[in-house]
Amino acid sequence: MHVNTECAATDESVELLVRSAIGQCRRGEVKAALTRLQQGLRVARLATDRIGEIAILNAVALTHSIRGDFLASLAGGIDAFHMARSVGDRRGMAAATTTVAGAMILMSPAQRELSLLEQAAAVAEELNDFRLLIRVRNLLGIMMGDAGRFAEAEMHLDLAMALTRCDRDAFDPARVNANIANLLRKRAQAARAAGQVGEAESLVRAGLELVTRARNESAHHGITPMLLDILGIEGLLHNAAGRPAEALHSFSEAWRLGQRCKLHTSLPFLGVEIARLELASGRLDSAETTLLQAMREATFYRPSPKAAALCRLLARVQKARGDGRGEQHWQREAAEAELAFAEFTQEIRRHLEDLASSWRALQPPGAPATRITG
Repeated sequence: MHVNTECAATDESVELLVRSAIGQCRRGEVKAALTRLQQGLRVARLATDRIGEIAILNAVALTHSIRGDFLASLAGGIDAFHMARSVGDRRGMAAATTTVAGAMILMSPAQRELSLLEQAAAVAEELNDFRLLIRVRNLLGIMMGDAGRFAEAEMHLDLAMALTRCDRDAFDPARVNANIANLLRKRAQAARAAGQVGEAESLVRAGLELVTRARNESAHHGITPMLLDILGIEGLLHNAAGRPAEALHSFSEAWRLGQRCKLHTSLPFLGVEIARLELASGRLDSAETTLLQAMREATFYRPSPKAAALCRLLARVQKARGDGRGEQHWQREAAEAELAFAEFTQEIRRHLEDLASSWRALQPPGAPATRITG
C-alpha cells in the first residue's frame, strides 16, 4: 500500500501507522511494512517528533524480529533504546528492551534478560499498554520454558492469552497458542528423558491439538510467517513423540512454504531439522542438498546461530562418505561459526548491561530491585 509521506503524519497517528505496518508484516508483507515505516520515520523526523520517531524505530525492530532477522532486530532495538533514554521515554525504553531481550532467545537467555523483561512488564502495566505487556509475557513464557521453569512459563503464557482477549488486535492469540504448544513439547521432552513415556505422549497430543487450532487460524487469516513457525513446532512435537516421518513432513511443508513466499530466514532452522532426519534414514545426497541451501541463507545473517549446526551436519555427511578432508573442512567451519557467534553474544550482553544500568539509574534511591514474579 502506498503512503504519501507528506500527509502520513496527519492522515494516521503513529500508533495506527505502527499497528498497520506490523499487521502487514505478520501477513508476510514485509517489504511493504518496512517501506511504510521508513516513510513514517521521515515524516516524524521532519516534524521533530522524537516520541513518534522512537515508536516507529521500535516497530522497525519488531518487524525484523517477526520476519526472523534477529541481528537487524537487535541493532534496531538498541538504537531505539538509546534514543528513548535520551528523552526519558520510558514506554519507548520498555519496548526496545523487550525486543533486545527477546532476541536473546537465540543465545541461551540468562537471568539478566528475564529481569529486563520484568522491568518492561512493570512499565507496560503502569501505562496500560496491552500490546507491550502481551509481548513481554509471551517472551517470558518462551524463555522460562527454555530454562526448564515450566510452571512459571505456563503462568506467563496464560497471562498473555488472557490479555489477547482484551485487545485481539494487539497480538494474535494463535501465536500464544503456538507457544503454549511448544512449551508442551519442551515438557514432553523432559518427561521422556525422565522415563515418563505415558506423560510425554499425553503432552504431545495436547500440543498437537493446540498446533492444529493455531495452524488453521493462521492459514485462514493468511498469516504466513506465523504459519511457518507453527509448522516448525508441529515438526518438533512429532520428533518429541518419536515419529520421524510425520516430523519430516511438517518440516518439509514449512520449507516449501518459506521458499514459495520468500520467507527465507526460517530455512537454516528447518534445514538442520530436515537434514538430521534425512541423515538418520541414510539419504546423504538429499541431506547435503538441504544443508547447502540452508547454509547459503545462513550466510546472510552472520553470525548465524544455526551455522555451526549446519556445518556439523555437513561434516557428518562427508564422514559417512569416507571423505576425511571434507569432514575436517566442515568441522573447522563449525568451530569458526561457534566462535563468531560466541563473540557476538558477548557483545550483545554488554549492550544488555548498559540497558540494565539505564533502568537502575531511573529507580529512586532505596527502591527495591526488579524481581522475577511467579
